[in-house]
Amino acid sequence: MRINRTAVASAAALAMLATSANARPGPKRACFFADRVTGYEKGSGTSIVVEVGTRERWQLTPLEACPFLDFLPRVGLASRDPANRICEGPDAGFDADFVVPDPGGRTQRCRVGRVDRLPDAPPARRRR
Repeated sequence: MRINRTAVASAAALAMLATSANARPGPKRACFFADRVTGYEKGSGTSIVVEVGTRERWQLTPLEACPFLDFLPRVGLASRDPANRICEGPDAGFDADFVVPDPGGRTQRCRVGRVDRLPDAPPARRRR
């Protein structure tokens, strides 16, 4: 059986082009690390606004109804990402869960459905 080298080289070149076309990165999404959350506050509707560091603010909305999510001092956030990141977008449910205690002492997890970055908070004014 005789192999045509030109045909093999052409097939290899086409395969490389197809692979590189599929490997193009999509738009970058902004992310934060779950362990850097410094505070929580009630957002609009059922959402929670988390503060990351001293200025970053993110609005997280649960995918479905989440009872007891309004117990803010006791709400936690758990990343599902091995790198502990939570990224913006409507498909953030793969990134994070709210960890919410109920009055009976048990803990429930509620999937985060959407993550939106909010404008940064203004820098704190220095006291003199």
